[in-house]
Amino acid sequence: MPWPYLICFVMGIGASSALFKLTSVDDLVAQQKEAPFPMSWRLGSNFYMQTAAEYRACCLQIYRCAEMRLETILANSGQIYAKPALVMDLDETVLDNSAFQSFLYAGNREYTESDWEVFERDFYNEVALVPGAKTFIEKAERKGVAVYFISNRLEENRQSTIKALARLGINTNDIDQRLLLRKKGETSDKSARRGTVEAGNHVLLYI
Repeated sequence: MPWPYLICFVMGIGASSALFKLTSVDDLVAQQKEAPFPMSWRLGSNFYMQTAAEYRACCLQIYRCAEMRLETILANSGQIYAKPALVMDLDETVLDNSAFQSFLYAGNREYTESDWEVFERDFYNEVALVPGAKTFIEKAERKGVAVYFISNRLEENRQSTIKALARLGINTNDIDQRLLLRKKGETSDKSARRGTVEAGNHVLLYI
């Protein structure tokens, strides 16, 4: 592990545990019917994810492993792939939507499709990056690997999703071909969309 990540991890052991104690609420108390704010324990967990060095270190390590795996495939395959590609999910893989979770928990609300659709369509400027995702994508593209995104975000909100990616510095060249979304009313099963990518590319990795 590179020393900056190690320092970040060690500091997080102390700092994040202290922060968690400040923000957490006992589960039994939070789940009582008379509790004034039963979402408090969830809000604390979401805040921990947003601030904890351990979470960041885990994401960076996972993406570094994915990068090493991609390098191994390209170096040891013994062949030059025509149209090499990899496929990534978006939400909580590339895009960090914890702001939406904070909105729900602060308002003592459960998830609904209607709330999510409003966030997806109108609040693309609230979306953040999962640590390590952008660096991984950029390194893959420099190696000549096309990065496709298959997501159950709605096709009708395509432009908002593209704006979120562009705002975060993700390459959006040819994005209409590389972004496969779900049409409203369609199944969330991504098999057909995976098949579409596989039909025109040699897929090396699914992330």
